[in-house]
This record gives sequence, structure tokens and C-alpha cells, in this order.
Amino acid sequence: MGAHSLPVLMYHYVSRFPGATTVSPEHFEAQCRGMAEHGWRGVGLDEAEAFLRDGAPLPPRSLLITFDDGYLDNYVYAWPILRKYGHKGVVFAVTERLETERRLRPTLADVWSGLSERELPPVDAPMHDTPFGFRERRDLFLSWEEARHMEAGGGLGGGARSGRVHKWRPAASWPSPRTRPGISPCLRGRNGAR
Repeated sequence: MGAHSLPVLMYHYVSRFPGATTVSPEHFEAQCRGMAEHGWRGVGLDEAEAFLRDGAPLPPRSLLITFDDGYLDNYVYAWPILRKYGHKGVVFAVTERLETERRLRPTLADVWSGLSERELPPVDAPMHDTPFGFRERRDLFLSWEEARHMEAGGGLGGGARSGRVHKWRPAASWPSPRTRPGISPCLRGRNGAR
């Protein structure tokens, strides 16, 4: 079997709040549109794994688009933009940070359908004042339900992430937050150790 390689684009935040690991929704959309216009296609993690492990063919100009940590802006902004341009990607979420909200929050796709942008979750304003007089960053994270919804709707699949290792499991197989004691089973070692 010959050597295989696959370009990877890694993102953290897709937000209007400036930062070293942030791209605005407008720039992210321009990047996705440019890739599509030049024949590039973001593939899913299952396709990338089959290509890298088994040598399964991928279309020319395939790449893997990843998002680290599972911030809510990945759902609000990135997912609708990926779908709009026919790309797939993967979120490597810190499962302990995923929210338990059962209701799906609005996304950019809802804005495109007429919802006011003011009704989107406040992912562009992560800084908050503390009682001690300084500002601290408090990011919003995806919910378990939103992760499952993105994977079922296509475009953005999920993987589990801990502080030490990225380990992929389809979001549909992630345990319910009500049934997971302490740490998600997908992050435990074979003997159940952390």
C-alpha cells in the first residue's frame, strides 16, 4: 500500500469575536465558497479514516475540516456554511463541556430563512465581567442534542476529545448525559481507567 495523505484544516472558533484561533463567519464562508469553486471538498471523518487506513478512494481535492473543543459557534455558524457549500467536517468535542440543553438553538440557516440575527445565541460575545473587576471568557458549547442533530443532518459529524487524546466515535453513539457517570465511556481506557 502506498503512502496516503489528506490535507486538514483545523478551526476552533467561527465567531465575530477576534482572536488568534478565530475566523469570522464571513471569512469562513469565503473560504468554504473558494474551496468549492476550485473543486475542493471537505470529507467526513469516516471517509478520511477509510482512505488513510484502508486505502479507500477519495475524490481528487478532498480535505478534512476539523473543529476543536465543540464550541456552540461551530453549530450556529460553521455547520450551515459547510452544508451550503457541500462540505463535511468533524467536531472533536470535549464531552465533559457539552451542554444538556434538549432544545435546538437557532443557527445561521434560520437567519437565512428570515430569523433576526439578534435571536442567535450570543456566541460573538464570550467575555463577561466578574465580581472582582476583570473580564473572563465563558464560551458556550454545543449540546448533546445539537451534536446528534448535526451528524444526522449531514455536514458536521462528531468525535470525542479529552485533554490528552482525540478519539472518534459517531455522535449518535455518544451516551446520554443522564446515563454517563463522571466521564464519557468513549474517553475511558479499556479497563475503565481515565
